[in-house]
Amino acid sequence: MKIDYKKQIDKLRRLLKNVKRIIRGENVFEEDDQIEISTQEINWAWERMGLKRTASERDIKKAFRSLIKKYHPDRNKSKDAKEKMQKINEAYEFLARIKDFK
Repeated sequence: MKIDYKKQIDKLRRLLKNVKRIIRGENVFEEDDQIEISTQEINWAWERMGLKRTASERDIKKAFRSLIKKYHPDRNKSKDAKEKMQKINEAYEFLARIKDFK
């Protein structure tokens, strides 16, 4: 049995492109490629930042600045402020990569 590598590579490219679209919050409808991704696994960053998946780059940056002011350890003396800052930074970095900015 001979494997058509070109066809397999093209199929992988389509799948990866669709996964990226799903992560960005776009709908993907292709009969050939069935992609099942748990939205819970994808939504963590938006939830952590208090945003909807349709948030713009401007909205993300605005929410990030607001949360930084609120939870920065120099301003917030709670015990978990440093941990919250790390989680906010992690979410922001993820969204920046997904939305292709920064």
